Amino acid sequence: MASIVSPKKEYEAIIKSRGSGSKNENSGSGITREEYKSMTFTQMVINEAVRPANIVPGIFKKVINEGTIYVDFARYTIPANWLIMVVPSITHLSHHIYNDPLKFNPRRWEGKELHIGSKTFMACGGGSRLCVGADFAKLAMAIFLFHLVTKYK
Repeated sequence: MASIVSPKKEYEAIIKSRGSGSKNENSGSGITREEYKSMTFTQMVINEAVRPANIVPGIFKKVINEGTIYVDFARYTIPANWLIMVVPSITHLSHHIYNDPLKFNPRRWEGKELHIGSKTFMACGGGSRLCVGADFAKLAMAIFLFHLVTKYK
């Protein structure tokens, strides 16, 4: 797969593939599913935009059985029935996980899965707590960026 230089180049390729005039029924329509799926760089921009400004401020979990966890250098025992709060933005801004985490760099997502959460990227929750509207929100952002870049100067 060729590297995309910018979202504008990505969108120009989509417009070019549509053809021109009334020959192509998609020339003036919205974005198709295939076009959306081809917006790799746009997905990288969206992930990078939501990474520092996390949608989920915190996730509470109740400890069922007493357990021991390891955090970097320390060992902690969490008693049963305690609540712990996971704050994804701490992970998203960690120097240990992201190189230069305060810099906006969509290219950090090259070669990574862009559509699901992981232990180091939980912008819309994760696992059974994944936001049901996460994909819809990413679609809305992609459509907005497409029109912003292609229609405004």
